[in-house]
Amino acid sequence: PQTSRSGNARGDFWRNGGERLANRKVENATTAQEKQKGPMNRKQLGPEEGMICIWENPVRGSFWMKDTLIALSIAFVADDGVITDIQEMEALSTQQHYSAKPYVLAIEANKGWFSSRGITVGDSAEYFEK
Repeated sequence: PQTSRSGNARGDFWRNGGERLANRKVENATTAQEKQKGPMNRKQLGPEEGMICIWENPVRGSFWMKDTLIALSIAFVADDGVITDIQEMEALSTQQHYSAKPYVLAIEANKGWFSSRGITVGDSAEYFEK
């Protein structure tokens, strides 16, 4: 996957056979502070909006929903662009969410967004700067 500076981008999702499943507008979070804040204290995300956290090298960190007012889904993406884990996260929860494998991208969207579009573990994700 590409890396990018902070700002806006587009995320695309693909089935392994090449079928495009969806795309969405994503807000990049590349600095430690942006990744830590994420969508905290927001009352909503648009139906086709989300946030993408980006690392140069694979990591195994966790996510939680403290001070996040809306329930989210998160997809973890390995350095080869394959989605390795998708989890549902409840608003205001301090439960830690760890990926099953190291990842370079974590894509947050409204809860249920990935499943409602048929996006599953094993599909691919990539993003592009606008």
